[in-house]
Amino acid sequence: MSSQSRAWHVRPPRGAPRTAGQAGRATLAVLLLLQSATALGGVVQTFDARIEGDVAFADGGLVVAGKPVAWDETIFAFPTGRPAPPPSAGVVRFADLFEEWRADVLSLAAGQLAVRFGPFGDREVELASVANFEFWPVPYNAGGWSAGLHREKGEPIPGALLWIDNSRLAIDSPLGILTLPRDGLVRYVNSFRKHDSKPDGLDLLGLTDGSTLRGRVKLAAGAVHLQHATLGSLTIQAAQVRFVARHQRRARSLTECTQRAVESPGLVAAKQTDWPIDYHVAWANSPAASACLVAMLVKPKTVERCDSPREFRHRAVFSARLYLAEGSRGDVRVRFMVDGKPVVQQELAPAGAPVAVRAPLPPGNELALEVDFGRRIGFPCAAVIEDPMLIRSE
Repeated sequence: MSSQSRAWHVRPPRGAPRTAGQAGRATLAVLLLLQSATALGGVVQTFDARIEGDVAFADGGLVVAGKPVAWDETIFAFPTGRPAPPPSAGVVRFADLFEEWRADVLSLAAGQLAVRFGPFGDREVELASVANFEFWPVPYNAGGWSAGLHREKGEPIPGALLWIDNSRLAIDSPLGILTLPRDGLVRYVNSFRKHDSKPDGLDLLGLTDGSTLRGRVKLAAGAVHLQHATLGSLTIQAAQVRFVARHQRRARSLTECTQRAVESPGLVAAKQTDWPIDYHVAWANSPAASACLVAMLVKPKTVERCDSPREFRHRAVFSARLYLAEGSRGDVRVRFMVDGKPVVQQELAPAGAPVAVRAPLPPGNELALEVDFGRRIGFPCAAVIEDPMLIRSE
């Protein structure tokens, strides 16, 4: 992702401030509106098509609805369309790998964080490699995200963690070294720095417990083999796999393109805290991205403008899946443009089925996604754009 690229979870346009309370209200509103129109079956996206049906892992490839699909042609695969379940453990998020482990924190000593990571057992990682972690299962919007220790009650405590045991921890705070009970703690934010890019050349594996791992994935009959920088060589059974996203240089999500601007003049009845676009991503375990990597919920009267990546300015197509968010009462018109010239124009109505769009892209410097009202205006109303991608031909 670029330095301006979207973070892991539901959020406002890049650069706009948002409080935890605003994020919580927006998330609730979005989840009430957005229900994936995908059936609870398997989905595979290749360079050429989106294929739905039962997905099975085979040696070196996939089988979808009884037909082989080349692994080299695959962008992502969801064996089922089910979202990750609510977490049953804490979460450890890594700064440079863009990973989340559903793991319980056991202890911290000499800069080494010990965690219990489900089927992978007890592991130790360097605290410096961890962006943040949660002591127990909590909603993403619980607590805050400033650097330091966040509690259920009271202000965050800035400072560096010194040690953790099964009941207490010590933090070097501005008031000196404090020893606190673990009860009532929510999250420790070790690093909240921005990331210029996700790890290059690594696939992303999502597990059914909500964990995500990056590494090199190979398929086997009924299983996947993952070579991971920290965990080593792993064999994971197909029943534990929620999705696999390949690192493919020929495919680029629109959400990974450098954003120039989001234009939204707004409506008379809109609140100042209403954001025109919300992003749901599978690796952040959003239930609204149950069988897609990225889902954008876009309100009418919104235009997002992005730079067109140089390597996708020739011999490329735009691919996406469009439908109205559940509960929408009005029609919308979705347009995708290159340098102001429409490439895709699609009308969506509340009773309509999801529409798969795929169109060749002319050369150009700017990409624009526009959502506006259609023939019938009604509220609430929003378009869902699933997996908007640029795909380059060889």
